[in-house]
Amino acid sequence: MYRSTSLIARHCARASSNSKYLAFFRLYSQNQKKFNSIEEFNKSKTHYRFGDNFKSLDEIDSEINPKFEEEHNSSKYHSKIDRRFQNEDADESNDINAIIESDPRLANLKPGSPEYKEQLHIVHQDFQKRQKEQRKKFEFTERMKGVGIGIGALIIIIGGHRLFMNREYVKTSLLADITYKIEDSKAKDMKDPTKNTKNINYLVNKMTEEITDDMVSGLKDSHSEAGLYMFGSHNKSKFPSRVNFFDGQLLADVKIAKDLLVVVNEKGQVFQSCPALKEPKLCKLPFKAASCQISSKYVYVLSSKGEVAYLPRVDKEVEFKGSKSRNWLGISQVNNFKMLDLTEKIRQISTGKSHLLLLGESGKLYVASTDRNGKNYGQYGLPLLSPLSESKEVPEDKVYELTNLNHEVHINKDGSKQVYSRKFTSIAAGSYHSIASDSHNNIWTWGRNSYGECGIEMNYRTDFQPIPKRVFAAEDFKRIARNVVDKAVDSNNFTVTKVDAGSETSYIQLKYLDPVDASKDQQILLSFGNGLKGQLGGNRYLHVCAQPQIIKTLLNLSEYSEERNQVANIGIKDISIGSNHAFVTLENEGKYKDVMVFGDNEAGQFGNGKAVKSSKPVQLPKLVEPQDIDSGNDKVASKKKLAAKVNDINNGRLQILHNHQLPNGSAIEQVVVAGDQASAIFYRRV
Repeated sequence: MYRSTSLIARHCARASSNSKYLAFFRLYSQNQKKFNSIEEFNKSKTHYRFGDNFKSLDEIDSEINPKFEEEHNSSKYHSKIDRRFQNEDADESNDINAIIESDPRLANLKPGSPEYKEQLHIVHQDFQKRQKEQRKKFEFTERMKGVGIGIGALIIIIGGHRLFMNREYVKTSLLADITYKIEDSKAKDMKDPTKNTKNINYLVNKMTEEITDDMVSGLKDSHSEAGLYMFGSHNKSKFPSRVNFFDGQLLADVKIAKDLLVVVNEKGQVFQSCPALKEPKLCKLPFKAASCQISSKYVYVLSSKGEVAYLPRVDKEVEFKGSKSRNWLGISQVNNFKMLDLTEKIRQISTGKSHLLLLGESGKLYVASTDRNGKNYGQYGLPLLSPLSESKEVPEDKVYELTNLNHEVHINKDGSKQVYSRKFTSIAAGSYHSIASDSHNNIWTWGRNSYGECGIEMNYRTDFQPIPKRVFAAEDFKRIARNVVDKAVDSNNFTVTKVDAGSETSYIQLKYLDPVDASKDQQILLSFGNGLKGQLGGNRYLHVCAQPQIIKTLLNLSEYSEERNQVANIGIKDISIGSNHAFVTLENEGKYKDVMVFGDNEAGQFGNGKAVKSSKPVQLPKLVEPQDIDSGNDKVASKKKLAAKVNDINNGRLQILHNHQLPNGSAIEQVVVAGDQASAIFYRRV
């Protein structure tokens, strides 16, 4: 019986997968030589017999390749086979020939017989099928491992990114028990409210830290002595403290920029003060000043005649060459100021970080740069000075008219066009944006819009608005206030009283007149922009807010009027906006006006002795009077009494004077002013 040639070929093919076998066969083929005759070839050829001369596949291996038997039995060979088939079932032999020939189906068959060959072929096919299934299973397992590793890596990457982005929160959470741990000995019984109120001794200690000897020594009776109170970053006081230099003086305007204080007194004189000066410095100007503003390196002064001058700040080193003039003797002199070149009288000025906004008496708007190196976010409102224009440098202190904004085009029914002048009534400048209202109660904004301070939804296209745009009209106010006024109200019942701006926040003061019932009249204050420090006043801390929010705490306020013998509404008398906080003076009946504040209080600019911000308007304590400080021996009892007064804002809330008569006969009012991390209260003639 002969083995089939296919088995031999298959065995040789299997053997050829081993590089040593390939080398052998190549060597054998290379050792062949040419023979001169058939007889010579027949004498040298090797005779192989196929049939009963072998009983297993291993025998033919030893005949064909004697070295194979030695290598086959060596441990080195078996280690290679083990590595090759290490992923197969452990119960199966690593010798493929042994696996096939040990199959039970071949046990009773004679090797080399046709039945043996047929069954061997079937066994070999089953073996290949099983190997294919094992390979598929192995590949599936490996793919699942790869998917699992990929998912795990993705989770690690996302988790690591989230952990990195919230590292401060995670750090605070992990260290909360260590940093803010409260000892059991200091914990109070939460079921007993009386044990959780602030102890009077604690209030006395905290208040003593804020009320310094200099503050106490400078106290004056607020009802009889005019002057100036300061609190916040300028004098590092969290309670209103007197600036003794201005005692007895009536003032016209006060502006604060952190360390710089600028004061315009009733006589029109301008003073600058900073911690480096022993006393405020008088700035000599040839005109009577009406108001002032601070921007960049300069102080801008509006005269009573509508002129605008600027002079360097005393708290900064500024290279400044003033204008030249001649005195009454004809001697040439250099002034410490310069005048802006204007085409008309100016009614109102407002400044940002690097721009000056001016409102003329005719209702026209003008703009100027206050710092040629300042950032440009489109706050100038002119195509010529746009950050997208080719010109990168903005001329300093050169006044430009906002021509396109000051005029409007009307299209008649016949298609003809007419140009009319647009008149503005109120202006305000934030750090890098501007807001203005016209005579038709339209609101216009331009400049930076990173927080929605221009009243435009913020995206990559509206991050700044270089061209003035009308963002709100009377119809919008009707929609915004639909929940606080009669829904059937006409839009003509709304009037814009005033616009104002903080660093990155805008405000609109509206007056609503009910056509039927005057008791339903409302003073509405809207805010939009950055409210992260509570400066929106809507009882929420919002980072971005482009839609005007109503400060609802100021709505529907009322009190009993003794003069009219009925309950009367309380409106808004005035608002003063600082960089990140705001004061609202209410229109109470009589000579005392309530004051409310909201926003940032990091430097103590609220004047309530604390440094806690508020996202809604809150009331303030009364001014500290000389009679509150006992000059006797019992200073502890005096301080306890003062601490109780400061913390009882219900019965001792701040009410500033209005139409009050001083002992010298002057009719005055107190005015509260918000600045940059500081505030002031001053006296002004009515």
